[in-house]
Amino acid sequence: MRRGSILLWCAVQTLTVITGFLQFFRFAPWLSTAPVSQASTEVRAALPAECPAFFVNHGQYFCAWHDTISRNPIGFWTDAILLFTCFGFLALSVDAGKGFGSAGFKSWRSKIGRKDGAGDG
Repeated sequence: MRRGSILLWCAVQTLTVITGFLQFFRFAPWLSTAPVSQASTEVRAALPAECPAFFVNHGQYFCAWHDTISRNPIGFWTDAILLFTCFGFLALSVDAGKGFGSAGFKSWRSKIGRKDGAGDG
C-alpha cells in the first residue's frame, strides 16, 4: 500500500474516532431522558420553561431538547445509527488492513485458530 494511501486512511480513521466520541456524548443522554412531567418541582424550577424532557448527568439536571425516545424515535435512531456506523467503519477498516491496520498491528483474526503458534505476535 502506498504511503499516501496509508496516511489518508489513518486521517479518515482518526476523524471517525473523533466523530464517534462526539456522537457518543450526543447519544448517551437519550438513554436516561425522562419527560419533565416526571420531574420534581425543584427540578422543574431549574429547567427552562419550554423544556420537553430532562436528564441527569453527574448530579446536575439538563434540558433534553431532543425529547424522549418514545416521542422522538427518529432522532434517537439517527443518533444510534451514526454512533454505531462510526465504530463499525473503524473496526472493519482496521481489520481489513487499512490505515492504522496496516501499520504493523496484527489483526485479532491472525491469532485465532492457530495451533502452531504462527499467529502469535
